[in-house]
Amino acid sequence: MTTVDFATFCFSGDAHRLHAPGQLEKQVLSNGYNFNRVIIVYQLCNPDVYEFPYCSYPVNQVIVGNIDTILKSSGIDLNREQYSSSIDKHHTWKQHVVNHLMAVNVSRSDYIVFADNDCWMIKQPDSWVK
Repeated sequence: MTTVDFATFCFSGDAHRLHAPGQLEKQVLSNGYNFNRVIIVYQLCNPDVYEFPYCSYPVNQVIVGNIDTILKSSGIDLNREQYSSSIDKHHTWKQHVVNHLMAVNVSRSDYIVFADNDCWMIKQPDSWVK
């Protein structure tokens, strides 16, 4: 049987959104798919300062500490030229990549659906995950 995990991400500036009543459940259920589990990646913030978000799926919390250490341990050369967006200065490539790496490192599923904590499906004819 194919397994699929759902991974979402937050940092100190938007963790309150993920922990708003019903938000995580709404985000997960909007995909219309029976996920194996939910992975929440907390980037440079502590989930213990928030009430645990309700979710009908098993939830694994992963905390990102030192971004550079994680990237280096994944074989990423930080001394090479890296992409930098000219329009989106608040998101750096390091912040984006480390979230996905952390989810991949803890998932044991065949596939992973990735979504920022403030993104969910609004309308679809059937589950896009299928």
